[in-house]
Amino acid sequence: MTLSKLIAASLAILATQAHGMTLSSRGVGQVLIYPYYTVNDHQQTLFSLSNTTEAGKALQVTFREAYDGRAVFAQEIYLGPNQSWSANVFALRDVGVSSDAVGIASADKACVQTMTNPATATTASGLTYRTFDATSYTGANNDTGPITDARMREGFIEVIELGEIGGDTAGVISPRGSGTPDCSVVVPSIKMIADLGPPIGGLSGSAAVVNVNQGTYFGFEPKAIDGFRVQRIAPPTFADLSMAGMDGEDTVSASTDYHGAFLTLTFPRSHAIDAVSALFMATTLTGDIDDTVAVGAATDWVLTFPTKEYYVGKASIDADSRPFEKNFADAPAGSSPVTSDYHAYSRDGNDLVENWCGFGECPPVHPALDYQTQVVSFYPQQNGDISNVLGSGVAEFAPIKSDQAGSATIEFLVGHTTPSKEGYVLSGLPVIGVQAINYVNDNVSAGVLSNYSGTSPLRGTLDCESAKGCP
Repeated sequence: MTLSKLIAASLAILATQAHGMTLSSRGVGQVLIYPYYTVNDHQQTLFSLSNTTEAGKALQVTFREAYDGRAVFAQEIYLGPNQSWSANVFALRDVGVSSDAVGIASADKACVQTMTNPATATTASGLTYRTFDATSYTGANNDTGPITDARMREGFIEVIELGEIGGDTAGVISPRGSGTPDCSVVVPSIKMIADLGPPIGGLSGSAAVVNVNQGTYFGFEPKAIDGFRVQRIAPPTFADLSMAGMDGEDTVSASTDYHGAFLTLTFPRSHAIDAVSALFMATTLTGDIDDTVAVGAATDWVLTFPTKEYYVGKASIDADSRPFEKNFADAPAGSSPVTSDYHAYSRDGNDLVENWCGFGECPPVHPALDYQTQVVSFYPQQNGDISNVLGSGVAEFAPIKSDQAGSATIEFLVGHTTPSKEGYVLSGLPVIGVQAINYVNDNVSAGVLSNYSGTSPLRGTLDCESAKGCP
């Protein structure tokens, strides 16, 4: 076969294949999902986003609150080649403003167009900021959850590439060289729309929850989706994860790692969110726990279900073929609990849950996982409604014996993907997670106390079922 015929044959094969997404093992992609942000307990979240390519980028950054994943802040950001954007998310009360709301400020020179509340304000110290917006869950949008500003204080972050920017537009939006971008060509809309091409990827980022007074720093990286879309999303369209795939195609595919092989699952285009969910499916999550008294240890886990809102609050998704059990507005209203089991073991393999209360027989306790972003706190006994490490207001208690260290596992007992076109069904739920452990050292020197904090991703297992067998 000649080279030209070989190329033609390859193109013909590619043309018949469904568009496919993967989770990037290198942390770079078209979509970034950051598992957590918070401003509780005098903490701030430092957020960064980088364009690692030589082209410009049009992006949408969305902060979603913890209960039901409602968008509380959204902003289009236009980055020039190799440009980054960072922001500080903070509680307004911590800068002297009498409010339970959340502010976001950035000193970077990127062109931005705010899609939620565009107004700016200034603190007494001269800091200019924008405010998160409760409109998505109040008034006509009331979803039976809390309607206070405090609901915006923790959740997760979603970044979607709208398209790659070339031509003259890419050059003038960059502060490189002159130091001042010309934002008039993209705000409030891209004047040279022909310069906006398909999304190519190349986004990376990081975030950290910081408490300056206590000296804690919990850093983490986002999960990156590659191959999310082929066509651009022209601003000011509000982008979300249900836009995955290729316009005009009947199906959307996702490839996920399964026992060392890639498993491809294909779904109807009308259920594109099922393909995104398949990327994050886990039957169990496992991580480390520590409440050793001598080192002042405490442990919180963060579980985020990045696609949950598309199922628990959307009547358009068939209730019989979704991974989650209950709508957010179902009883108990303002939550959408999932069924799980919980185990914890010491480093010697002893059960840390059995007899956790110190008496002859303890009642069985399983953490209630009610929200889209859920903090699980590991304590020998209930310690109020606020988690010990992250100060979370959406914390759930997971009992362990006192003064122990080891590992824990949460298993999702009810939940699965819709059967794919290939006949595969993945068990569990679409979830990402991170563990946060803090140690307190009161022996640094006389009168000096020090915190040592660290994070790492939770690890997962995945089960698959198929009449023909899974690879």
